[in-house]
Amino acid sequence: MGTVYEATDGALGRRVAVKLIREDLVGKADSAQRFRREAQVAASFAHPNVVTVFDFGLDGRHAFLVMELLEGTTLREEIRSHCRLLPLRTVEIMRGVCAALDAAHQRHLIHRDLKPENVFLARAQTSEIPKVLDFGLDKFVHTAAAAGPNAATATAGETGVGVLIGTLQYMAPEQLAGGAPQPAWDLWALAVLAYETLTGTHPFDSARPDWHRAVLAGSFTPVTVYLPDSPRTWTELFARALALDPKHRPDSAHSFFLELEKALA
Repeated sequence: MGTVYEATDGALGRRVAVKLIREDLVGKADSAQRFRREAQVAASFAHPNVVTVFDFGLDGRHAFLVMELLEGTTLREEIRSHCRLLPLRTVEIMRGVCAALDAAHQRHLIHRDLKPENVFLARAQTSEIPKVLDFGLDKFVHTAAAAGPNAATATAGETGVGVLIGTLQYMAPEQLAGGAPQPAWDLWALAVLAYETLTGTHPFDSARPDWHRAVLAGSFTPVTVYLPDSPRTWTELFARALALDPKHRPDSAHSFFLELEKALA
């Protein structure tokens, strides 16, 4: 998406993070207006578990976001460091992520690209606060990139059916098929995120070249393969959350969290 700098807000004297969007994503005729629209959405969504956007702007080919400065690590870095996280910590991280998604879906906002890289574990004085990053902006970035000469994922309008926006390994089957955007996409990615945090690996073995076939077949690796002593309820939880039919999955991020908390307790 771009480069993040630590900076100082001269007017208020506070440290902030400034994300400078890649020039090639903003230089197209309609990209600037699209960035403005998506940045307004991101800035208007305030939640304790979503990174706060203070301001945004455009200066020629330069687009930027001014956000709260966070200290800590991404969930991806944490998983790599520890291989897998304990059930109790997984629950606490997912509590914040699910709360953010639930609030977003109530406002009819869909993230579309939830993954460990987009969850930041911010260090507070006595606690850790999960923060979801780039709410709304991934849609702008992937759409702008798809408008380029090497695009392979855009086959229809900006956000319509046929456009793949997100990271393939975290896409629901219906998202991979280019269906219309729906909150169920985020709920699927949420389940993959929780599985990966708990086991340290992807439920569909994304290192294999044919991993997407397993997704489309609804054939995920049982949790017991990686955690032999885990209760059967863990695999049953993910069997529901990663069901091929969205109607068989939890109906909200809040519902998924309640099931997760009960299973991992």
